Amino acid sequence: MIDPIYIDINCDMGESYAESIVGNDVAIMPWISSSNIACGFHGGDPQVIEDTIDLAIKYSVRIAAHPSYPDLEGFGRRRMEMPYQQLIDTVKHQIEIIKENTARKGAKLSYIKPHGALYNEAAKDEEVGRAIIQAIQELDPQLALMGLPNSLLEQLAAQQRIRYIREAFIDRLYESDGTLVNRKLEGAVLTNVKQATRQFVGLVKGEVVTRDGSLLSIQADSFCLHGDNPVAYEIIKSIHMEMSNMNLELKRWSH
Repeated sequence: MIDPIYIDINCDMGESYAESIVGNDVAIMPWISSSNIACGFHGGDPQVIEDTIDLAIKYSVRIAAHPSYPDLEGFGRRRMEMPYQQLIDTVKHQIEIIKENTARKGAKLSYIKPHGALYNEAAKDEEVGRAIIQAIQELDPQLALMGLPNSLLEQLAAQQRIRYIREAFIDRLYESDGTLVNRKLEGAVLTNVKQATRQFVGLVKGEVVTRDGSLLSIQADSFCLHGDNPVAYEIIKSIHMEMSNMNLELKRWSH
């Protein structure tokens, strides 16, 4: 019998806030291996954060902090100009929220994944990337950082000896340069289950079809499904069927 290949599937979780319900964390958590938990600045109120950490621990899912620009109204998807030190402090504060809550429950924080506009800016803006890395260094240099492969952020992380997790997206359309298609454009988020499943299969093999129809080579350590995708649950179930066909299994992480 051939040994399975273990892969990591991550999902942005804990993004509900007060009366605003985002995604279906309870249904999705058992099907993933890493969770990026909102820190209260784009989503995630104190109770949601607590509940999401509890869910991740229950299913042996790796825990990450998912910091954003302070933008509840725009769900963290709007670029914001912030002074360098203020951005460091903002990111540190958010990481500390997840880190302290996780530690109190006897688990540990594993990595940091910026959210939304902060993620996209960090991939190409040196000051933003350095601010995030400095926040990690000041809090815990053992924390890893998740972001786009072959980005400026990956280079900065290597320079500062921060472990980098290369991420590919199951449900987002790519440009030919490896960046993500702007969400304002039609088709930027894949909401067709078969299309997203096909993209996952391609990504596991190291390639993705871009918006212009070209084939892009991409190497990833983790594959992301967005928790706020309206068909996220259907996509993750379909993906698991393909995983069985491809002899793939989810990684499981000890807390």
